[in-house]
Amino acid sequence: MEMQVQRMLEDAGYAFVQVEPRLPELRNHCPDFLGWAANADGELVPWVIVEVKQGSNKPPQLALPQLARYRDLLGTVDHYVVIDDEWFRADDGLRSVVRADAPQSPRFGVAGLLADAGLVTSLLTSALWHGVDPRRGTDASILDKAADLVRSATGHGVELAPGEYAQVAPQAMFHAGRRIVAAAIERSRWEPIYTPNPVLVSAMAAFARQKLAGTVVDPFAGLGTLLWAVAEEAVQQGSHITLRGRESVPSVLNAAEAIALSSPVPVRFEMGGDLLGPVATADVIVSLPPLGIRLQSEGAAELLNGESARDSDVAIVDAILRSLNPGGRAVVLVPSSFTFRARGEAYRRFLADNYRVAALIGLEGALLPFASISTVIMVIDDAPAGGTFVAQLAADWEAQLAPGGAALEAALAHIEAPSAGI
Repeated sequence: MEMQVQRMLEDAGYAFVQVEPRLPELRNHCPDFLGWAANADGELVPWVIVEVKQGSNKPPQLALPQLARYRDLLGTVDHYVVIDDEWFRADDGLRSVVRADAPQSPRFGVAGLLADAGLVTSLLTSALWHGVDPRRGTDASILDKAADLVRSATGHGVELAPGEYAQVAPQAMFHAGRRIVAAAIERSRWEPIYTPNPVLVSAMAAFARQKLAGTVVDPFAGLGTLLWAVAEEAVQQGSHITLRGRESVPSVLNAAEAIALSSPVPVRFEMGGDLLGPVATADVIVSLPPLGIRLQSEGAAELLNGESARDSDVAIVDAILRSLNPGGRAVVLVPSSFTFRARGEAYRRFLADNYRVAALIGLEGALLPFASISTVIMVIDDAPAGGTFVAQLAADWEAQLAPGGAALEAALAHIEAPSAGI
C-alpha cells in the first residue's frame, strides 16, 4: 500500500515525496506522506499530505482533524486520505471529502527553491538530531556535524527524499545556517559566549552603519555573529564591504566558515590564538572581546600612549585602534570599569585627546547568563576629538536599543551628526 501511494504521488509529478517525515514542527506526530511542490512565487513548499488508513469500514472523514493540524503546522494545500486503495480528497476547508481516482498534479509544478528559512532550519534540525540523544550536552562533534550539514545544504541542497536534493535560496540558507549552528551550540559550555544577545548585536552593527565600506574586521569573531549583522546592514545600505574574522576554537571556526558560504558579502576567517595578535587593518572593527583577563608581566602590552599595560581590556582596545585605518570606526564592548578604574586614567585621557569617542552606552545584564558584569558599548572614530553621547541604560535596555528604540535613535543621531566632521 505505502509503495503504491508513493508511486502515485510521483506519477502525479511530485519530485520530492517524504515518507513519515520527522520535522520539529510536527512534534511527536508525522503524516504518512508529504509531497513538496512549487507555489505561485516559485518557492518549494510542503504542498500535499496523504494519510493512509487500513479497513474499509473506517470513514475517511475521521482523518480530517489530523489533516487540519498538519495544514496549520506546515501550510499544505492539498490533502488526501487513502483507505484500502481508495483515494479521497479533502475540500479546501477540510470539512468534507470526495472520491478521487488519483492525486492531482502540482498546480505550479515542482521546480523551485527552498526559500523559507524556517522550513530549511526545520529540515536541517531534523537531520542534525537524527541518531543523537538531544538530552545530552552538545560538544564539538555535534557542532562539526552542524557545520557539515550547512556546507552540504549550501552546495548540494537539502535532501527531501532519498537521493533527491532541493536547492536552497542563498538568503534562506544564510539565515538557516546561522540558526542550525546556534541550535548545535545551544547546550554547550560555549553557548553564552558564542550566541550573544541579538539586540546587543544588532545595535552594535547599527552603530557601524555609517562607516560601512572597505574591510570590516572582528578579531574575536566566534561564529561570526557580529559580522553577519554587519553584512545585513551593508546589504540594506547598498554598501560594498569585505568581512574578516578571527577565532581560536577550531570547531567554532569551522562552523563560522560553513555559514560564510552563503554570506551575501565576501568573508574570510582565520585561526588566531593570540589574544593581542596582529589584527588585519580595517575601515571598521566590531567586536565582543573577552573581558577582564589579567595579562602576565612578561605579556604586558605597549600602548599607543607609551605606557605598558597588563590590563587586557585596555590592551585589546589599543590593539584594535592600531589596526584602524584613518577615518575608521571601532564599535567594541568593554567592561564598565574601563571607564573609571584608576590604572586606566592616563589611557582614557589619551583617547579623549586623540580620537573621537563618539558614544559610551552602559548596559546591565547584556552578557547574562554568561556573566553579570556591567558593560559599555564604546564607539570610537579615528577622527578629531569631539563630544561624546553618554547613556546608562537600565533593565529596559533591550527595548531602548531595539530598532526604533529611543536610546538607539538618540545615539545614532549624535554619532552620525554632520557637525561631527565625519
